[in-house]
Amino acid sequence: MTGAMALFSTSGNNPAYYPSSPFQILYVKPAGPSSFVVRPGTYFFVPLWNADDSQPIVGTWPATHSDAISYFFDPSQVGGQGFIITVDGRSTSIGSAYLAGPVTTPTLLDCAPPDIACGNHIITLGAFLHPLPPGTHTVRIQGGVFGAQVLATYGQSFTEDITYDVTVG
Repeated sequence: MTGAMALFSTSGNNPAYYPSSPFQILYVKPAGPSSFVVRPGTYFFVPLWNADDSQPIVGTWPATHSDAISYFFDPSQVGGQGFIITVDGRSTSIGSAYLAGPVTTPTLLDCAPPDIACGNHIITLGAFLHPLPPGTHTVRIQGGVFGAQVLATYGQSFTEDITYDVTVG
């Protein structure tokens, strides 16, 4: 899913880049509420955070999956922490077992050529969810990046607290 979603994620979730997938991807919609209506039996993919090698690169970009785990969670690098998915009040911590990449991609879309170099590698912290029973559900994601290299690059840390409404029917 990391590779399939790379252009969609780095485009700011532009629907023109939404990937073909057997899953419903939960994402922040550019306009309007982040609500989804799905058929019973639908599986979900929930991306929590991405990092890529478009400029500016935070810290030392990883070459291997093992390096990516250290890169993403080490407080001296990205310093990801506190990632949780809560479905209808039941929470699951999302850690290193949920990190994918680095994945080689087409040229990413989160840059402004020719001034900034576009990357072609991405890592994603995300989780798959089983189908939900018919009815209305709430899926909430939380977490952030607080590492020394995030602070050095952007001058601040970043957090997220996003709620999705999902209707299965």
